[in-house]
Amino acid sequence: MNRWYLLVLVVGLWLGHETTFWVKDPLGVLLLLPAILLALGIFVRCRQLSRELATTLTELTQLRHALNEHAIVSATDVHGNITEANDKFVEISGYGRDELLGHNHRLIKSQEHSIDFFRAMWRTIANGQVWQGEIKNRKKNGDHYWTSATIVPFLNDKGKPEKYLSIRTDITTIKESQIQIDHLAYYDTLTELPNRRYFIEQLDREIKVANRHHTVLALLFLDLDYFKEVNDTYGHDQGDQLLKEAALRLSHCVRNVDLVSRLGGDEFTIILTDVDQNALIPITQRICHTILDTLSQPFPLQTATVKISVSIGVALFPVNGRESSTLIRNADRAMYAAKKQRDQYLFYSAIDSTTHSPIGKPPTPPTVHPAK
Repeated sequence: MNRWYLLVLVVGLWLGHETTFWVKDPLGVLLLLPAILLALGIFVRCRQLSRELATTLTELTQLRHALNEHAIVSATDVHGNITEANDKFVEISGYGRDELLGHNHRLIKSQEHSIDFFRAMWRTIANGQVWQGEIKNRKKNGDHYWTSATIVPFLNDKGKPEKYLSIRTDITTIKESQIQIDHLAYYDTLTELPNRRYFIEQLDREIKVANRHHTVLALLFLDLDYFKEVNDTYGHDQGDQLLKEAALRLSHCVRNVDLVSRLGGDEFTIILTDVDQNALIPITQRICHTILDTLSQPFPLQTATVKISVSIGVALFPVNGRESSTLIRNADRAMYAAKKQRDQYLFYSAIDSTTHSPIGKPPTPPTVHPAK
C-alpha cells in the first residue's frame, strides 16, 4: 500500500512542475495533499526506526563485547559439538579456536563429576529448560578450572532444542578458597588428619550404613603414653614433631577403608569398617598389635630421640552401642582402663563397667540383628 502512496506523490510532484496546475486545479491539490502528508509521515517514521535500529545494534554490540570480556561463551549443536567459542573460552581452555570448533564439549571434561551429573544436565536442557550449576573442566595442559555455568537451549518452531548457548564465569579462585575453608573446618592443621568434627560426622554415617546393611564396625580410642613428659622436657615444638610423626605412623597401620583422626592433644581415633562379622575381632586385634609395635619404635626429634607407647580402647558396634555417643563413651572408658598399665589395648567388654578396670574377659564376636 505504501508503494501506491509514493507513486501518487511522485506523480503529484511531477504535475507540480506545471505551476498552472496548482492554480487551475485546486481540487487536484486537495486530493493530492493527504498522499503527500502520508508519504512524509512514512519517511519520518522510517528515519526514526532506522535510528532506533542503529541504537539497538550499538547496544547489542556493546552488550556482546561486555559479555565476551566477562564470560566464557560457547555454543553447541544438540549433540554437544562446539559451533562457537569466544576469546575467553580459548584463553582459559588453552585450546586454539580451530581445536574447539567442530569438536565435542567432552574435550574439556574432567573426572570430577559422575555420569549421573551429566545425565541430569542433558535431560534438563533437552527438555528445553535452562540448566545452572558448577562444573569443573580440564585445560589442554591438564590443569583444571571451575566455572559457574548457565546453559540456555534455543528452540525451533516445534519447541525442540536446535542449539545450546553456554555462558560461564571462572570461579576457580572462589572454589579453591572454599576447599581451603572446608579443609580447615574438617582437618587438623598440625597433623593433616581429619579432626573431631570430621570424625563424629563420619562415625554417624558409618553407623547408619551398618544399621542399614546389618554390618559391624570397631572404634579405637588412642592416647599416647609419656607424651606430656616429652612435651614438658623438650618443648612444644618437638612435642608437635612427635604428634606429626605418630599421626603418620598410625596412618600406615590401618587399611585404606579405615579412618584415622586426631581428637586433640595426644588423643587419636580409628574407625574400622567394611569388616566381616567373624573377622572383626581378629582384624581389630591385628591392627592394635601393629600400632603398639609401630609406636614403640624410637622417635627421632630435633634434639633427642625418645620412646613412647600407646594405650588403646576398643568399642564394637553394635554390641557396645548402637549410637555414636554410646560407642565413643565406651571406647573412651576402655582407653582409660588400658591407660592404667599403658602400652596395651583393651576391648570395652573386657573392663569392669563400674571400676573401668581390666577383668581379663576376652571379647565375644558381635552378633548382628536388625535394629528395632
